[in-house]
Amino acid sequence: MAKIFKRVYRKTSRTLQIVTFNLRVLFQFELIYKLITALLFIPVFNQLMFFVMKLTGYTYITKDNFHKFVASKEFILITAIILIIWVIYTLIDISAVIYIYDMSAKREKTKLLPAIKFGLMNTARCFKPGNIFMILPVLCMVPVFNFGAVYTFYNAFSLGETILFYFNIRWYQYVIAGLVVVAAIVLTMRWLYIFHCNIVEGNNFFKASRRSGNLSKRSNVVDFLKILILQAIIICLFLGMLGLAIGVLILLNKLLGSYIITLSIIASILIIFSVVVVIMLFCLSVPIGFGAVSAMYYDHIYFGKEEDKHIETINVNVNENLKKKLKLLYFVVVIVSVAGCFYYVHGVYNGKYSLRVEHIRKIGVTAHRGASASYPENTMAAFRGAYEEGAKWIELDVQQSKDGYIFVMHDDNFERTTGYDEDVWNMNMEDIKLLDAGYYMGKEFEGERIPTLEEVIQFAKENDIKLNIELKPTGHETDFEKDVVELIEEYNFEKKCVLTSQKYSTLKEIKKENKKIKTVYVMSIAIGDMKRFEYADAFSVKYYFMNETLVSKVHNSGKDIYVWTVNTENSAYDMIDLGVDNIITDDVNMVQDCIKESKSGNVISEIVELIAGYLL
Repeated sequence: MAKIFKRVYRKTSRTLQIVTFNLRVLFQFELIYKLITALLFIPVFNQLMFFVMKLTGYTYITKDNFHKFVASKEFILITAIILIIWVIYTLIDISAVIYIYDMSAKREKTKLLPAIKFGLMNTARCFKPGNIFMILPVLCMVPVFNFGAVYTFYNAFSLGETILFYFNIRWYQYVIAGLVVVAAIVLTMRWLYIFHCNIVEGNNFFKASRRSGNLSKRSNVVDFLKILILQAIIICLFLGMLGLAIGVLILLNKLLGSYIITLSIIASILIIFSVVVVIMLFCLSVPIGFGAVSAMYYDHIYFGKEEDKHIETINVNVNENLKKKLKLLYFVVVIVSVAGCFYYVHGVYNGKYSLRVEHIRKIGVTAHRGASASYPENTMAAFRGAYEEGAKWIELDVQQSKDGYIFVMHDDNFERTTGYDEDVWNMNMEDIKLLDAGYYMGKEFEGERIPTLEEVIQFAKENDIKLNIELKPTGHETDFEKDVVELIEEYNFEKKCVLTSQKYSTLKEIKKENKKIKTVYVMSIAIGDMKRFEYADAFSVKYYFMNETLVSKVHNSGKDIYVWTVNTENSAYDMIDLGVDNIITDDVNMVQDCIKESKSGNVISEIVELIAGYLL
């Protein structure tokens, strides 16, 4: 037992020596490299997903259309591009880390710039003939050495649920998957030292593969288990850190009272801490894993049967001009990355971004006829009020006047909102502008006029607001749909609006005029096959007819589903849980608060509740 302990201590000590000898350089490199990852990966991944969905014509990926989506040539192409970028990124990381460790093993100090230069140079060398197959060890081995990051993304992207949900896996598929995993493990044990044999010794892929197999011939299983145990220890340490932080925060809340530390403060601190933990997992998994492999590699070289073998130190020269440029680049990237990470954390808390792919589609909130609970509906006052409340979407109704103008009005008669009993198709715009659309809400709104659609579009463009424009044809119009579409095109507003209607024929006319404008079919109740509505890109349904089956049916058709008009917290939470894409409401602030609370929920709130159960 004493011998085993002594051996473990000796190997751990060697690993720590290799990791710590050039620790400052290692820390600098990993910090800048992983900060870039934390800043760019998820936003870029999300945007690529949206890009592929746009290319393939999907607005929603669900169980029924997933197979067709992943089989599309666009998805395969983008996936290949992402894979190539990831391999390049990983090779640079591995090459630089092994270079730093090689210098440490030879007890030589190095600097950041030679490490970066070597990482770039060696990665370029890996794409030359004879080395191109170094991609295989990256795909096979890196998940083992970066298990912390893989585990994080596994949970963040809900891959387990996704695989089980999207694929009806049969027994033989489990067998095949098992054989693939076994093959990957066997190759990983054989290739455990392939990066060192390739990078440090300068062998091509085939020679490096044979040499790695020879080095680990008698101890490959033991060496592989050491790496797995080390990665498990890293994950346990960080989970322990997270649990300790949560426990301290909840205990403070118990001791000091909710007036000092509220649940929202706890949630925001935990989100920031969680992101920091993820970054630390990224920063340390690969260096510590390869630090252990480096220690074992040099043990085989200098303390095993090959003690007489001498390997020259890698030399990398960096001229002064390049040094200055790289230093400047380093400081710029660090500053921008740190600022970007804080911005991203803030975005996560406010629901702009998400750490989970299942939340890749953010729920939109639409102000129904503007801020109609506090202002005269469908007026500029209501639209300005909605903007002040933070609405990103505004819903309005449009009709056509006798002389062909498109104006904003819900009813086909002016009496309810203006007191003037006349049908909308019998009045010219000049006379409509004389009507008082605000008096019914109180004296403070007297004189509020009925706006034209053009006025509203101008306001929306100035304030970066999107519009849900419902066309309400009466049968007395001339070129109604065409006039609306032309007005939208005149202001280049196609990507900032959706055109909706309760008449499917209206959507068909809109698509004839401009296929790129998104159309929404407004329905009180939805029954039957939603796929048959080819001219509707989305559906808008009254909230008390909304259910899980309907949402699933619409999403499975690859389309979005909106819900109207949601004015209570209970109904808002119900719609959020159902996974609708846009909530139309008279109370924007209430719905936004419900969404924010539900998003700050998921994993962190579950951990908080679990630990709180023991402490409170």
